[in-house]
Amino acid sequence: MSPAAAAGDARYLEPLRALVRRYARAANLMRLTVIGQVADSAAFAWIFRGIDRVAGGDDFTPIAIPGVAAAQQTVQLAGGDTVYRSEPIADAPPGFALATNGPRFAAATADQRAAAIDALVAIQDPARHDTIDTQCIACHLASYLTARRGEASGLAPSALAERRASQAPAAPTIAGRDPRVVRAFGWAGNAPAISQRVANDTAEVLREIAARFPP
Repeated sequence: MSPAAAAGDARYLEPLRALVRRYARAANLMRLTVIGQVADSAAFAWIFRGIDRVAGGDDFTPIAIPGVAAAQQTVQLAGGDTVYRSEPIADAPPGFALATNGPRFAAATADQRAAAIDALVAIQDPARHDTIDTQCIACHLASYLTARRGEASGLAPSALAERRASQAPAAPTIAGRDPRVVRAFGWAGNAPAISQRVANDTAEVLREIAARFPP
């Protein structure tokens, strides 16, 4: 929760309530995506799914997740060098599946590891991948995995920055440091969790606004 909301700050809450009451209406809902933690799992586990409104009606249909021919993905965090057990999973872009498994990544060739890191960087670039061709788990796992696999490969932060040259500065939040935090935008306790993909998407939107509405 936002610290301002937790503190009951009226200057924050009243405009927020007015905004929500104006726009958060059932008739305005076109798409809903959900990430939820599995409550009865001993390990950290999450589910990803979503629904779209059927054009011209009040019904909703499950969103087909790109690349996996399914409407839901589950991810479980295993021990060791950060293993995300995903079901189902697509190796898209090529190298992503390798990046999700620490022991397999460590045993891979240098070229395979480099391809995996480049896949993670590509996933976070809105100019190369979007919701039409990207599976749910890719964007949610990429922030942490880029930092972790880059470190395991001996890549300095500056080398990763060069790979991200067309993107926003690295988002210095818990999303890139804690494998349990797969939230793209929100809070983990009192710590802000903002994924690199969200930072890049925001930068892209701001660039487009500046181009469309110059001073």
